[in-house]
Amino acid sequence: MKRNLYIILALCCILLVIFINSLLVTSSSPSKAISFKIDKKIASQADYGSALTIFSLTYTTILLIGLINITIALTKKVSKKPFVSIGKKYLNFPISEEKAAKLIFLISFSLLIVSLLTLTMYLLRWASINLFLFMNMLLQATIIFLIFKYFKPNFLGLSINLKNFLFSLKVYTIVLPVALTALLINIFLTDKLGIEYSFGPAIELLLLLKKKTQLFIFILEAVLLGPIAEELFFRGFLYRLFRSKYSFAGSAILISLFFSIIHRTPQNILPLFAISFGLCYLYEKTKSISATFVFHSLHNLINLALFLTIKNSFRV
Repeated sequence: MKRNLYIILALCCILLVIFINSLLVTSSSPSKAISFKIDKKIASQADYGSALTIFSLTYTTILLIGLINITIALTKKVSKKPFVSIGKKYLNFPISEEKAAKLIFLISFSLLIVSLLTLTMYLLRWASINLFLFMNMLLQATIIFLIFKYFKPNFLGLSINLKNFLFSLKVYTIVLPVALTALLINIFLTDKLGIEYSFGPAIELLLLLKKKTQLFIFILEAVLLGPIAEELFFRGFLYRLFRSKYSFAGSAILISLFFSIIHRTPQNILPLFAISFGLCYLYEKTKSISATFVFHSLHNLINLALFLTIKNSFRV
């Protein structure tokens, strides 16, 4: 069957991408060029001190609101009210299994092409920060194009109302303390296992940015294109595909495992899993990909602003 052929080809593409990325990480990863020390003079300046204070207060406020929302949810559970109200399976998946497998293959093949181009540029000694930025944008744009080619906007749920917007913020406040707790557990486990700490690819790239144009493109990718592409692929496509066959918990767990592993940061597997699970729940409740985009984009924006502030306190 063509479906099985597409799945096999997609797996081959993914394995090749993993192999290529291992070569790039060991030889051309941006982290090779990262060397930084704290600059006490810069860090002590009022502007950066105030910015860090604002972020601390923002995170603390979000955490407190999240803990309140978690307490309310647990209270409902104790009083035997539904903790989460999950509906039946999605029965109206608009494309056949063969087309779904073909789409997975096309996205995997696109990822492979981008990886091969990046490796080729490196071997020709053309590798640069601009190259990494361009390749990321190319991949994100390709994923967005392919998803919209196969699915109509009304299936994905592009519209968002005030209710869904506020609900996405509520879910974010609940997920954040869970994700931070998962991060602490993850760091403890990786430390016990002797896994060396490593920056994620996005953070590595951020630490090396020097020009304002590069920073603008990076922000565009991290806050806009990246969340759109990931939500369309993981929630709009894969989650809906799995949800047409399995329960919410099974679908959310499978998607979240894939989501956390594909980001290639061992220290963040558990928090990424928690974030993805929260995004699946948000999509389940709202049927709106725009709501998950609000969540995802807000999370990236807050963390990006924090890392930028910290970066400016270091000599990179």
